[in-house]
Amino acid sequence: MIAGEVVFSLDIRHHQETILDSFCKEIFSNFDSFAEEAEIKLEISQWMDVKPVEMDVEMNHLVREIADEKNISYQNIVSGAGHDAQVFGTMCPTCLLFVPSQGETATHLKSLLVFQIWKGESMF
Repeated sequence: MIAGEVVFSLDIRHHQETILDSFCKEIFSNFDSFAEEAEIKLEISQWMDVKPVEMDVEMNHLVREIADEKNISYQNIVSGAGHDAQVFGTMCPTCLLFVPSQGETATHLKSLLVFQIWKGESMF
């Protein structure tokens, strides 16, 4: 059976806007070329275009400082993830903490870690 119509989404992320834009242009161009060669109709709808946002340097420093004081291991990573922090980061100081799951899915209640910073104090 050959499908009459195919719809899919593509989530492209990178922390540097110029690289993200360049990759999107390249992949859309490749899609256009493929569609032309295959003689198929192609519609591209870029319904969401959220620019990368740098996380707050001071907040990241504070989180690392607290982790050091509590002897909690951590790893600095750059995330192109589209979390709420990507939206809030344009309006207020923001940082992300990725917490590894301990043998369970990350959404399972037992594996959730609540991390609060209130007046510079760790609340866990």
